[in-house]
Amino acid sequence: DFTEHMHTCGLRSGGAMPVAGRCMASTQGVSADCGNCLGHLISCGRQCATQCCLGTCPASEACQSCTNDKCVPSFEECAGVTPPDPTSSLLSMRTSAGQACVGQTGWDTDFTEHMHTCGLRSGGAMPVAGRCMTGMQKVSADCGNCLGNLISCGRQCATQCCLGTCPASEACQSCTNEKCVPSFVECAGVTPPDPTPSLLSMGTSAGQACVGQTGWDTDFTEHMHTCGLRSGGAMPVAGRCM
Repeated sequence: DFTEHMHTCGLRSGGAMPVAGRCMASTQGVSADCGNCLGHLISCGRQCATQCCLGTCPASEACQSCTNDKCVPSFEECAGVTPPDPTSSLLSMRTSAGQACVGQTGWDTDFTEHMHTCGLRSGGAMPVAGRCMTGMQKVSADCGNCLGNLISCGRQCATQCCLGTCPASEACQSCTNEKCVPSFVECAGVTPPDPTPSLLSMGTSAGQACVGQTGWDTDFTEHMHTCGLRSGGAMPVAGRCM
C-alpha cells in the first residue's frame, strides 16, 4: 500500500522530517533507517506539490516526471530499492461530481468557520479535508469531497488569505475566485457563500500579550519547531500549541 501510506504519512507529518520518517517506519513495519529514506522521499516530494496535485494525483505523468527527476535518485541511493509505480486511486477524489451539493441541506452552514476548521485538521489536504467537511456539514461524501477540494485548492492562496485567517479580504477573495471557485462550482453545482470576516481577529496583535509572561522564551527554537510541525504552521492550532 505504498502510495496510500506515503500519502497518509505526508498528511500526518506535513511532509516534514523526522515525523514523516517515523510515520513510515511504523506504517510499513520497517527499520528506522529505511523509514527515514521513505520519509525523505515524502519530504523531497514537496518540491513537486503542484505537479502532484498536492498529493492527490501521484500517478499523473507530470507528478512522476517531477519526482523521478528530483527525488527518486536520492531515495534509491539511500534505500537501495526503487519505489513502486504509484497507484491512481487518489485521482478519483479530484473528479467532478457535477451537482454533488445540490439539494444537500446544510452544505453552507457556518461555511467559513467549518472550512477553516477542516483546513486546520487536514493540513489542507485531501482526502482528510473532504471527510472532515462531510461530517461537519452532514452531507454526502461526493459533496464533502467538492468542499475538501476547495480547501485543498485554497492553499494556493495561503499568502493572500493570511493562512486562512482573513477569508473576507479582497486579496483572498480575488485569488480564490480565480483559482478555486470555478472548479468547485463545476463539482458541487452551487456557489460558495460570501466568507464571514470573523476570523480576522485571530490575526490582530494583542500589543503587549507576552510582556510579563514567564517562560514565553523557554526552549524557544525547539518548541516553535515542534508546534510548527504539529499545526502545519496554521492558526489557531499553532497558537494553542505554544
